[in-house]
Amino acid sequence: MLRAVDKAGTTGQLRTQLRIVYEAVRDSADWPLGTVIPGDYLYDQVSTNMIQTGVLLREIDEIVRKQRDGSDDGTLRSRLCALIFLISKLSREPGSDVGVRATPDTLADLLVEDLKAGSTDLRKRIPELLNGLVQGGELMQVDSEYRLQTRESSAWDAAYREKQSRIFNDPQRMADLRSDMLREECGKQLQGVKLLHGKSKEPRKIELHFTEDAPKPSGHTIPVWIRDGWSVNERTVLSEARADGTDSPLISVYIQRRAAEDLKRTLADHKAAEETLQTKGIPTSNEGKEARQSMQTRLDAATTALDSIIMDIFGGTRVIQGGGNEVTGMLLAEKVKDAAQDSLVRMYPQFDMADDARWGRVVERAKKGDGSALEAIDHTGDIDKHPVCSEVLNYITAGKKGSDIRKHFEDVSYGWPQDAIDGSLLALLATGHIRATLNGKPLEVTELERTKIRSTDFRVEIATVSAKQRIAVRKLFQTAGVGCKSNEEATKAAVFVKEMLRRADEAGGDPPLPAKPATTELEDIGNLVGNEQVIALFDKQAELTKQAEGWSKTAELGKKRLPRWQSLQELLKHADGMQVVEEVKPQVDAIVEQRSLLSSTDPVPPLCKNLTDALRGELTRASQACTDIFDAQKKALTASDVWKKLDKDKRASILGEYGLTSLPKVKVGTEEELLASLQRKSVGDWKTLADALPQRFSNAMLAAAKTLEPKAVPVKLPSATIKNTDEMEAWLGKARDEITTKLKKGPVVI
Repeated sequence: MLRAVDKAGTTGQLRTQLRIVYEAVRDSADWPLGTVIPGDYLYDQVSTNMIQTGVLLREIDEIVRKQRDGSDDGTLRSRLCALIFLISKLSREPGSDVGVRATPDTLADLLVEDLKAGSTDLRKRIPELLNGLVQGGELMQVDSEYRLQTRESSAWDAAYREKQSRIFNDPQRMADLRSDMLREECGKQLQGVKLLHGKSKEPRKIELHFTEDAPKPSGHTIPVWIRDGWSVNERTVLSEARADGTDSPLISVYIQRRAAEDLKRTLADHKAAEETLQTKGIPTSNEGKEARQSMQTRLDAATTALDSIIMDIFGGTRVIQGGGNEVTGMLLAEKVKDAAQDSLVRMYPQFDMADDARWGRVVERAKKGDGSALEAIDHTGDIDKHPVCSEVLNYITAGKKGSDIRKHFEDVSYGWPQDAIDGSLLALLATGHIRATLNGKPLEVTELERTKIRSTDFRVEIATVSAKQRIAVRKLFQTAGVGCKSNEEATKAAVFVKEMLRRADEAGGDPPLPAKPATTELEDIGNLVGNEQVIALFDKQAELTKQAEGWSKTAELGKKRLPRWQSLQELLKHADGMQVVEEVKPQVDAIVEQRSLLSSTDPVPPLCKNLTDALRGELTRASQACTDIFDAQKKALTASDVWKKLDKDKRASILGEYGLTSLPKVKVGTEEELLASLQRKSVGDWKTLADALPQRFSNAMLAAAKTLEPKAVPVKLPSATIKNTDEMEAWLGKARDEITTKLKKGPVVI
């Protein structure tokens, strides 16, 4: 008791205990032998300290002390109240609950002072005094226990009783509470049931069902159908289990109807206390805290009582398998687990054929393209003869998605480990018994990651490829530069077809190239898949080998001759209007019309030579004529007095402004040099430049003069055709008049 009320940490000390013992011995020293210290003695010893630390409310202390009216009954009432308070402070938590309750008999025993007289007289007097205290509002009775009641706790008690009565008298609410309680308890007791199936230790789970109708096995969990005696008759449960038959994996759990009235009352008490605590909230006053603590104690007591009832109810729970066999055992979890082990055999009758912990090794070997991957599980025969692979092939037939295959073999009847399903698929793919495509793209077994299996489409190969055919096809692939390892033929076939179509596309083109070769048969082969495609390539291997080599040579020859053909077109463009074009153009047109660019003898070089020779002479003459004019004009310019008066930088500036610094260099030694020179400046450009040079030099002279004489006025002499001296004199007169007029306006005439 001292520990229970020791908030300040002092009453539990040895010195305090010794003091209380000393006081008790001193008070009882004169009493006759056979006297004992009553339990309520502690109250007066520690009440002051409890008031100071808030453990004892003054209102409760007043209730205790006001009973002492000087009469024997008043003294006993006060002692009862004090003892009831002390008992209310004892812990009710499991492990520390000493089991003392404030019942009339316990109170009588704890108030005994004379061992010889015993508690007989007290047991007669106490019930009547307790009833009077209840009537007076000082105490409240909870079942057989009594508790002190303050004004605040009275309000809490009234709220509790109102809720308790409403819940207790609501059949549907009580049924829901009972159902929730049973469901929750089943979950607690069965949550630890773990199942490992077979040698592969495949994890399995149970699934609890509380429905009215029997659940159907889903293939992933063992169904456990739980019903109780409040909703269904026990005989009905047994007859339905027998009707299910011995092949049914369904486990029936029947919770017998026991202590129905106790359960009903305790559920109502528990829920009422819980709701009262929720609705009242957290009080701030000491009285409110005391009332809440009292209600929490009531909830704890109801919880303890409920646990005891639940233990009794579940102690008689029956577990029945399909066919009517009842599983015996001590605990519900043990019985359900034993039943579930038998249900695994019923639910997955074909599990044994795939029950091997080594399927993971099959996956690893098959992923590397190993056609003998099943040797990891001791199977050395034909892969399609293994029972697991045979079942998978029979299911895939015309085609199935990986997700459907997994779901089918993980479901009821099979329940295979995922390693077994994936291992069989990869092994069959490695040996060419099935083919795989993802988004229309064929996959090799080495490319198929397990994360992609669900999205991959699988199809059984109708045709099979012999070792001889595989070797021949791999050799065919090499002619097109396609590498292929053993068992990769089906996947590499599509790569080979794509490469052949590329070569066909490059083996021809627009004129003058030959027409592209026909690829209809090759495209038809490309529309096939898997082994059918491999066999079609094998049947055409001789023709395809010849085409692979021929198309490649044609493409290379085309790449070699096209640049010279393009040069010929450039030469023709620059020779437009020249005599040589009339000789060459018909031959060029014939090459285009006949697509003869890739004939055995290259027709382009002679034509290029003719055009090059003609253009070389023409370009040389045009550039030389332009050079002669340039040299003559520049000589005249540099000889003039005006030009000589300019400094070097000014002369360079004027020449640069009018593009008279120098002429482009012309190289005509080779065809490439000639084309480069023509691209920089054609024959026509040279002739145009020759015509423009005199005017450019004239403009340069004018610019030089203006530099020396900023006010100089330019005069352009009149143009004329002079046939005799008279016409000459007339022209001179016009020129004189023009110059005279300009001289009047400016000091210098240019």
